[in-house]
Amino acid sequence: MATARKRFEICFGVPYGTSEWQIHDNKAMNGQFKGQLYNEKSELVTKKRAAGLDGEVDKLEIVVVVGKASQNSFAVKGYAQSATAACGWYPPTMAPLDNPEILQTAPEHVRQARAQILSQRNTPLSSSTSNALTQPSERNIFEQGSGLMAGTEAVVNAAGSMNYTGTSVASLF
Repeated sequence: MATARKRFEICFGVPYGTSEWQIHDNKAMNGQFKGQLYNEKSELVTKKRAAGLDGEVDKLEIVVVVGKASQNSFAVKGYAQSATAACGWYPPTMAPLDNPEILQTAPEHVRQARAQILSQRNTPLSSSTSNALTQPSERNIFEQGSGLMAGTEAVVNAAGSMNYTGTSVASLF
């Protein structure tokens, strides 16, 4: 099935902690959906009342409301890209290991390596989840992580030579 045009990759996840690694369980995506669900339901009720109808949402109308909310949240490319990055799929950052509950189940050598990475990023291991961390696009790369370690000049010089493959989160969707 794998051809030059279609390439399949397999990724394994565990059944617990899906909000950490499953894109559709991402807290930000679910928050967007809940907000859109509220907006769509409010719009439907307002239209029904303006037409002199009962403001209750019928069983059949739920499908329409949920469908519109899904299209305006889960199906929005930007939200999916942000969730992909936050869950650590692309770029592959091992983000679920930023959650202390998940990290404590890892072997000792993995815990030590992750603690070292987080300390280099100036990101202490806390009870916060990876989804609660600042998104990469909102970070000052000169204050934490590789940018802090490399220095401003090195980051600026490297920026001109990055990503020769052209692969990005945008190309995945």
